[in-house]
Amino acid sequence: MKAGAGSRPAWLNDSLRMLRKSAGSATAKWRKQLREDPAMRGVLVAQFSKLAEVVAEVLNREWVLDEGPYAADPGSPLSWFKVNMYHICQHFIIPLTSEHACSYVELVASDLQPPGAWAKIQWMVSHAWSTHFAATAEMLKQHALSRKPQESMEMSYWCCTLANNQHDLSSLQEVDLLKTPFARVLVSVGCFGTVILCDSEVTPLRRVWCVFEAHLTQRLRSREDDLSSKSTHFLDLVAFDESAGSPKPYAPESVAILQDGVKGWNEVAAGQAHFPLEVARVGTSVDIRLAEASLQSDRHAIMNFIAYGAMTLKTSSNPPPVKHVAYDKLNEFVHSAFASAELYRLACERPEGCVERAKELLSLGADPNSFVREGNTAILALVGADPTQPAPADLEVFQEMSSLLIANGARINHVNSHMRTALDHIESSSAEVAAELAKHLKAQGARSFEDSAAEAERLWNEYVQEVLFRGGFGAPTDEAKGKDGKAKPPTQAFGGSGGGGTGAKLLGKAEQSLREAVSFLKLYPDALCWIETPSGPHDKHDLRGKSVMSCLKAAGAPNPFELRCSGRYHPRGSLPLLQLKIALRRASTDGDLCTTGAGPSSSRASAVSPAISSMTAALTQSMPLRKK
Repeated sequence: MKAGAGSRPAWLNDSLRMLRKSAGSATAKWRKQLREDPAMRGVLVAQFSKLAEVVAEVLNREWVLDEGPYAADPGSPLSWFKVNMYHICQHFIIPLTSEHACSYVELVASDLQPPGAWAKIQWMVSHAWSTHFAATAEMLKQHALSRKPQESMEMSYWCCTLANNQHDLSSLQEVDLLKTPFARVLVSVGCFGTVILCDSEVTPLRRVWCVFEAHLTQRLRSREDDLSSKSTHFLDLVAFDESAGSPKPYAPESVAILQDGVKGWNEVAAGQAHFPLEVARVGTSVDIRLAEASLQSDRHAIMNFIAYGAMTLKTSSNPPPVKHVAYDKLNEFVHSAFASAELYRLACERPEGCVERAKELLSLGADPNSFVREGNTAILALVGADPTQPAPADLEVFQEMSSLLIANGARINHVNSHMRTALDHIESSSAEVAAELAKHLKAQGARSFEDSAAEAERLWNEYVQEVLFRGGFGAPTDEAKGKDGKAKPPTQAFGGSGGGGTGAKLLGKAEQSLREAVSFLKLYPDALCWIETPSGPHDKHDLRGKSVMSCLKAAGAPNPFELRCSGRYHPRGSLPLLQLKIALRRASTDGDLCTTGAGPSSSRASAVSPAISSMTAALTQSMPLRKK
């Protein structure tokens, strides 16, 4: 039933005017599609922020009482820093959309906002409705800035509260859960990944719909089945650092993000915040079997789906099994997502029993080579490379922990974002045990940056080339094995017209692989990256290299770039369509660059370029400062 304007409070009419003023005009065709398909209802950061602005303004001047089944303090007035998504849905979303009985996105959208539409990034938001709305809004805003800084307000997120029609939730009653909007968004090619908005208890993973999202995320990341054709699905974690010292609750400078770095995490923050590693500790103990739901029928359906697969009937009233191997598998995935960061925390903080706990984490699949802060791994954290714990471990703990990590495959000569190894750090330390720790490291084969950089470059180039191959950037002669074991030619990375006749437009999988490559580039944000493409009639004006560079920068790559020619292209040749290569350099005490060599040869650029000169100046100025 539609409510008349006269029956609504004045603030509600004012809010509607504000929201509609900020929205464009959608065509009837778009409106119809938005009405019929909730998976098309991504909310732009600009639209989410406008809602937050409206809510804050209303609560600052109106008396809105906390009431209803989810009231935290019944009868008390709501305030901006206490209101959560339950309140937002009850007091704002439902009243604002009652006239048209639609979703919030339908109310404010000016066109379709599906996964990846018109280069708008879409992420699945995995969040708890109990999280304060001010926190949710700021975490999403900062996540968007970290992933696409130049166009963050145009990034698109699928948020169930705003995408689902709260007047009619029949779209969630699908017999096959893979047909629900949650699932269809996650498996769509345009959905880049899942972002979990964490509180201190990692509450999202204690709610059953978030567990369902985690289950699909697990399947997408493992690529064990044909759930989706995309090659990459990121998993990012966002939280507030309560120790950041901001006088204002939920301030931008208090948000910290662990971006999926494929081989580890890239910590990102606007201020001096650090991702609270206590969240990682809690995450390794979450038990999805205990997940709760507002409706018991939802819990039964989802837990049965996880246990038995897509044939589970949504309408089934059968209680799910208490134990199941699929639950254990999902718990292992959830724990492993946090395990590497928890291993890093143990190496930083070295609490009592840390060695025994590290053994447990390694058995869970924690990666000792996973980097967390400033490219540091657990080995580097042990020697005091982490900015929050600059003191090295005592000798006994260091010997036990480092030996355990190395025995489980830790690379003792990993190079961090500051171009330093564990040996570099301990040899520059003034700690009393520094000499003994250095002696122990050398006995394990530790080397300085100068002696380790070439190997670090080789490993980086190998990882990235594998990623690029999956995106279709291989050589014409390359062959890949399909799931049936038969050889198949690599997919094309470029299409469209231009570039000499065969196109310089990046295709879908190619863009996906470049976004994954950016995760590796962020490990060494100051390193010069060469973009190498073969020359020839197919690319007369370096358009392909320029397209790649534009894509990398748009995805948030902070590095300086140069275009280089890798050779002459031949349709049956062995030259890859694209190679990305980095040169690890650091500033010496006199300001010159220390390097392992001149880098790849090139006919397009000299060995010493303006980009390198700029990088030298930037490094010289920023070396004393903390970097992300």
